[in-house]
Amino acid sequence: MHELSLADAIVSALVKKCEEEGWGAVRVVNLRVGALRQVFPEMLRFAFETLVKDTPLSGAALEIEEVPLSWRCGECGSVWAEET
Repeated sequence: MHELSLADAIVSALVKKCEEEGWGAVRVVNLRVGALRQVFPEMLRFAFETLVKDTPLSGAALEIEEVPLSWRCGECGSVWAEET
C-alpha cells in the first residue's frame, strides 16, 4: 500500500511549509493524480486523514482530481485522450 507513503510525504512537506511560512492552518489540499499512478483515492484519503491528526493540517480535506491519460503526437502536436 504505497498510498500511506504518499500521504506521509504530502503531510510532511505541508507541515514543513506551515512551519517555514507561519501558516496557521491548512483547510484543503488539492491533489492531481494521473491515471497510471496506480493510486486508490479512498485509500490515500484514509491515510491522509490518519496522518494529519495533531498537525496544522488536522481537519483538512484532501480533494483528489483524477487526471485521465492523454497523448500528444510529437510530429503534428495533435492531442487525444483516453476514452472514459
